[in-house]
Amino acid sequence: ELAYCIIKDINIGGQGNVNWDGAIQINYSSPLIQHSRITNNSAGQGGVIRAMNSNFQLSYCILQANEATSGGALSLQGGKPEIKNTIFANNSSQFSGTIMARNTQAVFENITMTGNSGNKTGGFSIQDKSTVSIKNSIFWNNGHHQPLIVFDPAATLNIRYCDVDTTSTPWIEQSDGSPVARSVTDKWPGIISVDPMFVNPAQGDYSLQPDSPCIDAGDPDDSTREEPFPHGFRINMGAFGGSENAALTKDYTLTVTPDPIEFGRSEERREGEECRSRWSPEH
Repeated sequence: ELAYCIIKDINIGGQGNVNWDGAIQINYSSPLIQHSRITNNSAGQGGVIRAMNSNFQLSYCILQANEATSGGALSLQGGKPEIKNTIFANNSSQFSGTIMARNTQAVFENITMTGNSGNKTGGFSIQDKSTVSIKNSIFWNNGHHQPLIVFDPAATLNIRYCDVDTTSTPWIEQSDGSPVARSVTDKWPGIISVDPMFVNPAQGDYSLQPDSPCIDAGDPDDSTREEPFPHGFRINMGAFGGSENAALTKDYTLTVTPDPIEFGRSEERREGEECRSRWSPEH
C-alpha cells in the first residue's frame, strides 16, 4: 500500500524513450495507491504508472503535469485496474493520450480529467481487446479539436453518467479515424455536455461550485457513500463524488409525512413516535 505521499520531479530516462517506465512500475501485483499527489514526472510509457498484468487500485489521488511518450499519466497493459476519485490535470503525451489501455479490463469511476493534451487524443487511447468502463466522471477541456477517446474496433467501451466536453467533434472515434455511430453513443445513459463549473481550476481547485450541473447527476443506482447531507440521494459526478468533500445540493425541501399505518387513526403524535421523512431537491 502507498498512501499519503507526494511523488514528483522524477525523470525516468527522459521523455521520448518508450522503453523507460513511469515513476511507479507495477508488474503482476495488486497494490493500493491512495491519498497521494503525483506531479511533474516524465517517462517513456506512463508518466505516473506503467502497469503490466496488475489489478492495482488507485483512489483519492491527484495526477498532475506528468508527461510521457505513451500514456501521459497511465500506461495499462493487461490486468484489471480500478481508478476511482482521482484527478488527472494538465498531463501530456506524444501518443496514446493521458491514459493508454491495451488488453486491459479497467474501471474508472468518479474521475475528473481536465487540461490534458496529446498528439491524437487528450484522453483515452483504448487498444486491442480492452474492456473499459467509465462512469460518474467529468471530462472537460482536454486537447484542442481532438477526440476525448480513441479506441480500436476490438475494444469494448461503456460510458455512463458523465459530463463530456463535446466541443471537439467527434468526441469519440475509432482508431482508424471513423466516427462512432449515434446508435452506439445513444445507448450510454446520463451523458451531458455542460460546463462543470469548477471552483478555481487556474489554482488547481476542481471541486464543484454550488450551481454545478454535475451535482446529483451521477448514476442513480449508485450509493452516495460518504457525501454529506444534503446530498439529494444521488451521487455527484467528478473526483469528489461519493466522498466527504462532495459539493452539497444547493436547494432542497424537507417533507415530513406521517406513516399511514401508525398515524392513520389520529393526527396527534405521541411523544417518542416516529414519522417518515423524505428529502428531495427543488427544481
